[in-house]
Amino acid sequence: MAIPSSEIFTSLLIAFLTLVTVGAIYFKWSFNYWKRKGVQSPPASIPFGNTGGSVLQKVSFGEDVKNIYDEYKHKGLKYAGMYFFAKPIFLVFDPELVKTIMTKDFQYFTDHGNYVNEEVDPLSGHLFSLKGLKWKNLRAKLTPTFTSGKMKMMFQTLVDCSDELINIMDKASKGKNAVDIKDVVGRYTTDIIGSCAFGIECNSLKNPKSDFREYGKKVFELDAFQALKNFISFCCPEMLHIFKVAVTRDDVTKFFMNVVNETVNYREANNIARKDFMHLLIQLKNNIKIQDEDSDNLKQNNNNGEVGKTLTMPELAAQAFVFFLAGFETSSTTLTFCFYELVKNPDIQETLRQEVVDGWDNVQDRVEFPKWV
Repeated sequence: MAIPSSEIFTSLLIAFLTLVTVGAIYFKWSFNYWKRKGVQSPPASIPFGNTGGSVLQKVSFGEDVKNIYDEYKHKGLKYAGMYFFAKPIFLVFDPELVKTIMTKDFQYFTDHGNYVNEEVDPLSGHLFSLKGLKWKNLRAKLTPTFTSGKMKMMFQTLVDCSDELINIMDKASKGKNAVDIKDVVGRYTTDIIGSCAFGIECNSLKNPKSDFREYGKKVFELDAFQALKNFISFCCPEMLHIFKVAVTRDDVTKFFMNVVNETVNYREANNIARKDFMHLLIQLKNNIKIQDEDSDNLKQNNNNGEVGKTLTMPELAAQAFVFFLAGFETSSTTLTFCFYELVKNPDIQETLRQEVVDGWDNVQDRVEFPKWV
């Protein structure tokens, strides 16, 4: 039986109009979220919310946020709301309120809203993305690994990598070519974090094409498909769960999982212990409780229940991955901007340099930061 084309067109038109109407109602209701909460927010536009500039790549996402921050901070408000598409975002301006959220009321703000699917994307199962009880239990295990004493025992790694950075910059200063400082400090932080997190000498300063440097950069490379996955993971992570899609690139996952497996197996087979983050993770994997007071004072973790369970290999890999991820790119970007400001302000540069020189003789086993840093 043939169906007239006019009926098909009418049916499609009705379906389209219904979809548009439902979508408009949904956005209209979503864009009233902050109003229902009594929080001020700028008018939002369908479908981008308050982030049309960054979505259309006219400005960065940070600029979209800063514009709203400046507008409502100028009004004397302590906080405001905004929308990324239909998703509400809470902006806090007041430092005291930020401290309250991050300390006293932290138990109410543990969910960062990140996509997690440990089955298809094992590297997503790190502390920053986990939720609820699993986050709480993992945090209890990992907290002793981030004490000042544990960080101090990795300091020699930083010193060694810094010496290599000095050698690289000394050679570059004798040449006539310009130096891409962001690339140099990116290789520097890759060597530091790679050594601390994985116990591997990445040698990125000597070899800019080292595997760790290349795969580290791949994490932040965005083709159209990766950008789409990142977008969906933020706006509608349920879709990725339904279709079992991994946000982390397959080649990146394979590389870091292989590195962790090989490192752990080699250390355990040869009874190797290093003063790095990987060693602390291996101790947790082997059900050894890490003591806050003394990294050498270890005993078996006899805790009952979920907290006492050991780290699985994928969990261990995920923690090492996020340690690496959060350390090398953020630190290199911060250093790049710091160097830029020092170059633009030679008086501050000289003051900082003099404070470092004057204080160097007093530095022995502890690190003291000049007030200008």
